[in-house]
Amino acid sequence: MASGRRYRRLLVNRKSLGALLLLVISLISAPLFAHHGNAGVDMTKKVVVKGVVTDWRWQNPHSILKFDVKADDGSIVHWSAETNNPADMAEKGWSAKSIKIGDEVTVTLHQVKNGLPVGILMEVTLPDGKTLGTQYLKDN
Repeated sequence: MASGRRYRRLLVNRKSLGALLLLVISLISAPLFAHHGNAGVDMTKKVVVKGVVTDWRWQNPHSILKFDVKADDGSIVHWSAETNNPADMAEKGWSAKSIKIGDEVTVTLHQVKNGLPVGILMEVTLPDGKTLGTQYLKDN
């Protein structure tokens, strides 16, 4: 009899320990998913700008396109647009060589709400007329 109670107590302790461990892992891993927030971006409107590529970073966790746009007053505005990671982009037809520094491109993006020249890239039209798109955040 005593060994039966001891076994049940040990089983209950293991289940409790397992539940506690699962809870701790859940609490620790929750912040890992937080960086995909888009609260600072106006996802309701698209902005289209034409510019010259100054940098194309094919990197994890997100690729970055930097380009210069000539403003109405003749000044240059330095833009930056974030895309998905290279693996997701490759599935959509992109590559590290899709965009070259000096390319004149038309970029469609969702701009940040504070009006800075930063946003989430939705589509790029290349000099040859080819269009590359992404469904950033819709897939995630």
